[in-house]
Amino acid sequence: MQWLLSHGVPSATLVEAADDLFSLLQATIAQAHGPWNARKQVVGPDSATVLFHVANLSSENGLVEPESMQSIWPGLRTRWKQTRQAIALSELLQDDVQVTDWLILDCVAAPLLLNSLQTFEGDVLVLRESAMSGNQRSSIITQLGDANNYALQEICRFPTRNPKVWHTLFVREHAREARTLKREIATLTNYINNTKAKAEEAQKNLIEARDRIQSLEEQTTKMSREIRQKEHEISHLQHELDIKTSEKLALNFKLSLLDQENTNAKVHTARLQDIIKQLQDHSERQNELLDRMHDTTLQQSHHILETISEILKTPPQK
Repeated sequence: MQWLLSHGVPSATLVEAADDLFSLLQATIAQAHGPWNARKQVVGPDSATVLFHVANLSSENGLVEPESMQSIWPGLRTRWKQTRQAIALSELLQDDVQVTDWLILDCVAAPLLLNSLQTFEGDVLVLRESAMSGNQRSSIITQLGDANNYALQEICRFPTRNPKVWHTLFVREHAREARTLKREIATLTNYINNTKAKAEEAQKNLIEARDRIQSLEEQTTKMSREIRQKEHEISHLQHELDIKTSEKLALNFKLSLLDQENTNAKVHTARLQDIIKQLQDHSERQNELLDRMHDTTLQQSHHILETISEILKTPPQK
């Protein structure tokens, strides 16, 4: 922490779990220039209830039992234990309002805490390691790099007063990250181009479908006009038929009068019968014409309805 202060770090979030050390931490960051924050919190691999050990060496307080570290700290022992609520390191980083460019894990459980990280977007990672770490740290760093395309390269190790404890500095390899970003950009560009081609094809199909619908609508409008025209012609013929029917009634009436006036006028009667027969023949021809026109109109209407039904059943092409 003194190193951060002496180098003018503009902002930092410091986490301490022990009560006495947290008070000292608050007093120290009061000297900082900028938004330095102190959080009293136990950090673990998961957000859960944990057993926090207070050791006779304050730097070794934490989740690891002090007696298990006597190989690197002879005489280390537990002063007392506390049941505490821990927050996962990943959740802590998400809650922090400041952008985490540097992550410093200055505790013997640093490799264990990294297990909760699925991503790390900072440029610098500092781990406190010891002879107890073994290959655990290497596997975790490799996993972070493989899972998130982050190339974290070990730069150096800083010794401490205990030769079995040191701090390891990792720095992001930006050249590798740039290559990864280029591959991602190329993939996204290819996806965008494919999507654009599909959209253009769908737009073309849509235009063709609209043109087809418009053509069918025009045909339907034309057929509707023809139907109305045929209906008008049928109405006109029906009117003529009514007139002829009236004429026939009038002739029948006249014939009745002639029969009453001159029952012996057979010649006139025969002529009138011929006229009536002609009118009947004409009426039958008109009826046949009307029947044929009516059948034709019904067939055309049925064909139009079938065409429209087939169009509605056909799904639009994408």
